[in-house]
Amino acid sequence: MGSENEVTHEGIVVSSGEGSVTVMISRQESCIGCQAANVCNLSNSENKTIKIDGDFNLSPGTRVIVSISQKQGFFALLLGYILPLIILITSILILASLSAGELLTGLISIGVTAFYYFLLYLSGGVVSKKFSFRLKTI
Repeated sequence: MGSENEVTHEGIVVSSGEGSVTVMISRQESCIGCQAANVCNLSNSENKTIKIDGDFNLSPGTRVIVSISQKQGFFALLLGYILPLIILITSILILASLSAGELLTGLISIGVTAFYYFLLYLSGGVVSKKFSFRLKTI
């Protein structure tokens, strides 16, 4: 449904305003056979809503294809899953080497990882500018 260098999903425009459009993406049957289904948030629920910035002349109910480059998809995977895992494991190893108790090690490691997600949330405006979704009507 797109080139090999893109991740694409079909969706329906829910609302369209000045400067943005909201698209609802439904889980597709193709998600079942997808190799990335285990890590993709779309495969874990029925519907996802995405707000895409830009001036689009689309009316609600229009069927579209939402795409993002594979490189940007991998960057999102890095920020959302890989870096937090590295932070969690590193903090566990450091605290364990300092002979901290298991409970303290676990709590601090979870706290450090939560702090990373909090910083990621606060920098959402900056991070979201790194991603550019494209829309194409069907």
